[in-house]
Amino acid sequence: MRIRAASFTDANTIPQQTQRMKWKLVAAFVKANSKLIKLGMSAVDEKLTAFNNAMKLNIPEAITGTFPELSLDLTKVTLSKGNLLGLGAPVLTSTVPGSVSLAWTNNSNNADAFETDQLKLSIIDSATGESLVNSAVVTRGDESAVITLPTGWSSRLIHVLGFFVREGLTQVTSMDQVSDSDNLGTVTVA
Repeated sequence: MRIRAASFTDANTIPQQTQRMKWKLVAAFVKANSKLIKLGMSAVDEKLTAFNNAMKLNIPEAITGTFPELSLDLTKVTLSKGNLLGLGAPVLTSTVPGSVSLAWTNNSNNADAFETDQLKLSIIDSATGESLVNSAVVTRGDESAVITLPTGWSSRLIHVLGFFVREGLTQVTSMDQVSDSDNLGTVTVA
């Protein structure tokens, strides 16, 4: 049996501070998008939780800068990992106050992309990191979606991420049931 040390001093070195800051940045993103992460990352590695899969994939890929000026690059974050075909030619616009429009090409092929695949979206305020999850049912075959944002989101610069999941699934058990998340772009809300 081991005895707890009588005293402990944390050296708090620059590498330790750097790693802690990376964890903090990615953990905040994962927490804000927990519903989507749980769905999109659960089949990546069955030995890890969806949260741990997201941390493992995003820490080395999505962190930019050097300590103490580290930041999360929203163009490189991952919400999901899978084999379904992603969005075809997405176009993000905002011309109506308080809403965002997304259009894409229906690339269903009945092999790795189906008309009924459901689109999951995360709308992220680029300045604050606040995230919204679009809860409306939108399918690949719809080819467009209009997302109404809460009051107060006008004039915000937002970043939109999305992925497809097979119709009707509330839990993904196979990489064939979900697509990789796509960076759909950045737009200022009208």
